[in-house]
Amino acid sequence: MLGDLLDVVAAALAAGAAAGAKDTASLAVKDAYAGLVDGARRRFGAKVAEQLEEAAHDDAAPGKEQRIRDELARALDGAVLEPDDELVAAARTLLDRASGKFIVDVRESQGVQVGDHNSMTLNLRPPAPR
Repeated sequence: MLGDLLDVVAAALAAGAAAGAKDTASLAVKDAYAGLVDGARRRFGAKVAEQLEEAAHDDAAPGKEQRIRDELARALDGAVLEPDDELVAAARTLLDRASGKFIVDVRESQGVQVGDHNSMTLNLRPPAPR
């Protein structure tokens, strides 16, 4: 169980670092990554959080997620990490936000397309009176 939770947090750190480095990353992803790093800082201290963040940003290193996972395992030595832990919740939030290419709210919309390279012909009518 602990191994699975370490994998979730490691994957989130790697995904957040990769997404955060891009100019196109959404504010929601950047905020979620900052929240995860802050959670790691509170939980493990500034030095460990720095090491985790450094591992997450090191694109040249082979096995980046494994390196992050190893850093987490060392940081968590003797600590308990539960599925409802604040750090795990922050990691899952980040993964949810980073995994979706599109986040769309289509309430009260007409003729919505989501995706790349779409084509559509619309014949719209005014909405029915309420």
